[in-house]
Amino acid sequence: MTTIKLPLAKLSPEKKIELATTIHSAMRGNAHYPEPTPPLDELISTAEELNQAITHTAQVRQQSIFDEPALLSPSEIIAKSARIYKQSKVATARQEDFEDRLDAILAQLASYVEKVSGGDSAKIWSAGMC
Repeated sequence: MTTIKLPLAKLSPEKKIELATTIHSAMRGNAHYPEPTPPLDELISTAEELNQAITHTAQVRQQSIFDEPALLSPSEIIAKSARIYKQSKVATARQEDFEDRLDAILAQLASYVEKVSGGDSAKIWSAGMC
């Protein structure tokens, strides 16, 4: 009997999105898995939200106190630095929340596939979980 062990702790957020997309493609319309739990729409929408959060976090982190052409006073530099730092922390936390949600959905789907497949390797492979 084959068990599913997704290496989620070792995967970057981008690799988790790739895995989710692979599983979504493999399971959509797969006769072995007629009613995936959670639904595949939830899987792909969470992967898309994580992708958007990654993009947003990168944009926030690329901000600079020197983006504005005008010279800033020391107090304006401090205020702007604090604002950028806070935005970065919020964006990172949001990204991590989406990543945690995706991890949970992938783990639930792995349990579903393992249960429905009865440990049959071929059926597990057909779900994109190898």
